[in-house]
This record gives sequence, C-alpha cells and structure tokens, in this order.
Amino acid sequence: MVPLNLWVLGTRKFAVLGKARLERECAISELLRNAGFNVPKVLHVSHNERLVFMEYIEGENLGNAIKRIANPSSSSDNTSRDLEKLTRVGELLARVHSLNVALGDTKPENVIVDPNDNLYLLDFEQAFHGGDKSWDIAEFLYYSGHYLPPLHSNDKAETIANAFINGYLTAGGNINVVKKAGTSKYTRVFSFFTTPSVLLTMATICRKTEPAR
Repeated sequence: MVPLNLWVLGTRKFAVLGKARLERECAISELLRNAGFNVPKVLHVSHNERLVFMEYIEGENLGNAIKRIANPSSSSDNTSRDLEKLTRVGELLARVHSLNVALGDTKPENVIVDPNDNLYLLDFEQAFHGGDKSWDIAEFLYYSGHYLPPLHSNDKAETIANAFINGYLTAGGNINVVKKAGTSKYTRVFSFFTTPSVLLTMATICRKTEPAR
C-alpha cells in the first residue's frame, strides 16, 4: 500500500492513522456482514495496540485466478471459470456501492474464493460511506492488469475488463462510475507498474462502456 499512498496524491485520500483504519475496518465489516456479504468475523479488537483479530478464511485470493487467465497455457475451461469469478466480483462491488460504500482497497488479493466457491471480501481499512466508487473499479482493473505480460496481452486485458464490468452493470452498478474510472485521474496512478497498452485497453473499455442489456 505504500506505493499507492505516494502515487495517489491528488486522486484520493488514504486513511493513515491507525485509529481511523481500525474504526473503518470494524464498522464497514459489521455493516457488510449485516447486509448479507461474506466477510471475516471480527474476533477481537485491541484499541490500545490498534489491532483487530479476524477469522481466517481458507481459500485462494483472486489474484491467482487472474494469473491463470494471463497464462497462455491455461485451459479454456479454467479460464472460463476464472472469468466467471471476476463477473461475480463485479456484481458484489455493485451491491456494496448500492449501500453508498466505497471499499477503497479493491486489489484482487482482497477477495478470497473459499473451497465452496464462495467469495469473501477483505480489508476495509480504507472503506467509508460516500467514498470514491470509481477508484474501486479503477484499482481492481488496473491492478489486475499488472499481472499481464508486456507482449500480446491486450486481448486478455479486454476479456478481464469486460467480465468484471458486465457483472458490475448487470447487478445495477452506475455506468457513469465505470466511465469515470477510465479517465487519466485514475490511470496515471497505475502507470508505474501496469503496462501502458494494458492500461489503455482497460481504460478505453471503461470510457466506452454501454448500459447492460
């Protein structure tokens, strides 16, 4: 998170103080749990040490699915299953946004797929009501893009972006939030570690997104 803290200046604000992060983690976790989302249970909170102990969720993080999609030797069946997970994450994020909550840290690693194929959301230290929903979309897509190889990766970038955005819009996500995620305000933050062609491909898809049918 340190690099994003440095590069994100002028795009969005991150909570830095431990107390603020702790409060957000607990409050948003409880809100999402009550709304029916799969999130780890908060087991104990130490305010003095500013620590929160949470339930361990067995499974793999979504970053592994994106790595498989990026791998040219991955089977078509595996790729289809992993793309379906991205669509479901898009749907989940649209539901979160419908609560007027932005998660703030939507790296694929913050989604766990458990052995029963349930999706769990993690890490709410940067989440808050009325936050920047376009940032959530931008970070998920452009961070995903840094897993793609520098050559011949535009098709993969397009496939990943379409799967995620289709899920988001189908679940009622705001199309203008998606379009805004494609602007330079967000792409410049990720230009340090995502291939320019991948970044451009995903940003173009965001900007040219049409309503779900």
